[in-house]
Amino acid sequence: MLHQIRVYIVAALALALVGIYWGCDRLTGDEDTNQLPTVYFVNVPLDSSVFNYAPVVHWMGYDPDGMVVGYQYHDDSTQAAIDAYNAGDEALRNYINGLPASAWVQTYLTSDTIRLRRTEQDSITQHIFMVRCIDNQNSVSPVKVRTFFRTNNPPNTPRVKWALDVELLNPLEFRTVYNVPDTLFWNDTTTATYTGISFLWQGTDPDSRELNIIQLEFSWLLVVDRTDGTTDTLPHPVYDDSSRVTGFASGWSPWNAMTQVNISGWFADSAWCMANMGQTFDFDGSYRFLLKVRDDGLTEADTVAMATFRAVRPVFDKQLLLIDWNRSYNLSRICGGQQNADLTAFYNQVVEEGLELAEQVRQVMPFSYQHDPILYNDDQVHWLIDNDIFSANLIPYDYIRRFKWIWIIADNVPCQNMDPAPVHAKLRVLMDYMDVGGNVMISGRSIFGGIFQLPTGPLAPGLTRVADTFFRNYVGLSTITAKPRYDRTHPDLSPADFAGANTTDQFLRRLEIDTAIVRSVLFGGTRLSYLPEVDYFGRSTGQTGFDYSLTQYNYFSSTSNQQYDTANVDCAVLPPTSASVAYLSPDDDSIATTFNTNARILDVTRVYNVTRGVYGEFMWVDQSNGRWRIVVSTPAQSGIWTTADELQVDYSFIPVDPSHDQPVSTFFNRNEGLINFDPNTGQLRIWTVNRFRAALFTFPLSFIKNDELVSIPIMPGFTVEGHPVGILVAYQTLAFNTIHSGSELGGQ
Repeated sequence: MLHQIRVYIVAALALALVGIYWGCDRLTGDEDTNQLPTVYFVNVPLDSSVFNYAPVVHWMGYDPDGMVVGYQYHDDSTQAAIDAYNAGDEALRNYINGLPASAWVQTYLTSDTIRLRRTEQDSITQHIFMVRCIDNQNSVSPVKVRTFFRTNNPPNTPRVKWALDVELLNPLEFRTVYNVPDTLFWNDTTTATYTGISFLWQGTDPDSRELNIIQLEFSWLLVVDRTDGTTDTLPHPVYDDSSRVTGFASGWSPWNAMTQVNISGWFADSAWCMANMGQTFDFDGSYRFLLKVRDDGLTEADTVAMATFRAVRPVFDKQLLLIDWNRSYNLSRICGGQQNADLTAFYNQVVEEGLELAEQVRQVMPFSYQHDPILYNDDQVHWLIDNDIFSANLIPYDYIRRFKWIWIIADNVPCQNMDPAPVHAKLRVLMDYMDVGGNVMISGRSIFGGIFQLPTGPLAPGLTRVADTFFRNYVGLSTITAKPRYDRTHPDLSPADFAGANTTDQFLRRLEIDTAIVRSVLFGGTRLSYLPEVDYFGRSTGQTGFDYSLTQYNYFSSTSNQQYDTANVDCAVLPPTSASVAYLSPDDDSIATTFNTNARILDVTRVYNVTRGVYGEFMWVDQSNGRWRIVVSTPAQSGIWTTADELQVDYSFIPVDPSHDQPVSTFFNRNEGLINFDPNTGQLRIWTVNRFRAALFTFPLSFIKNDELVSIPIMPGFTVEGHPVGILVAYQTLAFNTIHSGSELGGQ
């Protein structure tokens, strides 16, 4: 009971005190006076510290009767501030009170990177750093001050390089002065195949240490030097907070920490148009990309870096450029070479016919093809002679940018392998041309092994070999089979069996080899009826889900009609020999010159040794050291069989060469697309646009029989008539002149 009384008394006293406290204020109307907040430096950096970088300074505010809502600081290295600091507290206080409001940096943070900008190279600069805080009633704390000292060396000259430097045959890496060895293309926008003209750069500072890396900022300027001697400066983009271009400004770009820039034709044209009252930008010229750097003390390097390059814009105002990669006749005559004049005459004839047929189709179907007429004349069709493809002569960018498509013809191949680096460099030019919308067709013989010297097998990923990249990414191939050069001493290693090409395309026709032309040339001193050295390949599904390719022609082998059985074939006896076992290999020259019989033996039904008058018992077909052998059990009484023995062997085999029915021509579309699903309608929409097209023929068209007219029905009531190769050229011409606009497909 006593305990309860004590509790009641304490509670009553507490309530009385609270009532007195609040009651006095409410009765008199008096208010408490706001107390000023206080700011403190927190730990580091200590007063009078010396830095060769911009330090992070920490502070903290406290308000005894409210809260701190912000801070203000000022870094002052003027002589007036230093004199006031040295003169004492009152002089410094008067100096601080005289500072304008704009001198103070507003922040809600309790730390910041203070630049401590130097005023003289290689000198120690004293800085008076001041900080104060503000409370919720807008009262300002007394200022706290520390002095810091900054030593500073300017950054080193930055180093720059072209973003695609790694794709050069001899990468240059980062340099203070970098010259892009290739002419570059301007394209309207960046796409899946065109990444723009890009530069990367690096910067270093002599004041950096392993645990204290000086933060650098960069600014760039693009200058174009015209052929007429004039110079223009290209405006730079202005970005909003979401990195969207909101406009363009002249002069050097704003300082920032980015270490790369990408410029497209749209950017250049828009920048110039906005800065010059709607004028169109003339892209062709020599350019200087200038780059400067500054450190965290806002000290700039003594010199700027520079990258120089030449760039042109593709115009595609002409139809076809034929590039002659045929070796001169005197260098290729013993390995299937034809007279160069005969080749030129043939291709002029089929191109003229093909373009005229294509124009007939374009006029009937104008909405499917580009509006420009497809004409065969000296203005629209040009020849570029490059009979020495292994020379360092590059395909000129200024020239090829004018053509809708390029046809490389390589029917006369070199008789021996040479350094492929120059021809790979020419492929790089073609890849650049295709990236901006150019189209390429290649035809010829020994394409993979003889010209580009690629091994049989899957194409290597990455940038291991330029030719691998080209055929994989730009032609849509996955694997290749490169035929060896024809060798009359080992004809089974490079069969001369290409008799033509079959197609299932309704707008193309089967092609047959003209055996008279084949017999008119020499292959290793031998005259053949069918062609050797015709490669084949396997297609890929493309780099994206929007790419598209098709097989236009398949290999037709002369072996496809031969019988599966042969009898009384003499065989060579191979070592090792013994009294009980003999190893045999078919030795029929008429068969061996056409195909490698050994690799396709199915069964052996009779083995008779005419010399010894005995039969052997077939056991199996064995492979040893890469060569297939017929293994025979021999009677002990017959002795050891030798190579001098005459044999009669009956066996069945697969006569068809493995090349038969393999792809030898493809057409590839590199497309870019977007898939969008609308949840409101449930529709899936696919938008695609073509970036480039490519065609490949691994057989030479000049060896094709082309003396008969064929008719191709294009649409009801309209048929074109022409020769087989002329029809083929028309087909490719129309494919390369198809409108490049995007398409959209919808579906549920």
